[in-house]
Amino acid sequence: MPAAMARAEGETAPLPKTGSETSRFETRTIVILRMTMPRKRSSKVLAVSVPPAAADEFDRLAEAEGRNKSELFREMLRVYRGYRETGTFESLQRYGAAQARRLGIRDERDVERLIHEARGA
Repeated sequence: MPAAMARAEGETAPLPKTGSETSRFETRTIVILRMTMPRKRSSKVLAVSVPPAAADEFDRLAEAEGRNKSELFREMLRVYRGYRETGTFESLQRYGAAQARRLGIRDERDVERLIHEARGA
């Protein structure tokens, strides 16, 4: 590493003098300033509009749960996602049951029989 480059914060490094005395060195302290760049947010601010009574209820729920509003909203979203998935599953169950009735499938033996028929076994 050239002598003019600092090795660490506050470390001294010999630098050549200017002019005709190039063989002599003097010591200078070089300070390196560290800059911290802001990181991208790991969350996004979301604004929603609700009636005042709903906003008050939301505040009361957050306080009763001992959570801040962001935590409560994330939990509510997680529960709602589960509710939607359950609804989708139940819808598929109803469709499957209707198809089974239409095809005359009453139990697993009927399913196994239809599989063997479809495979030509």
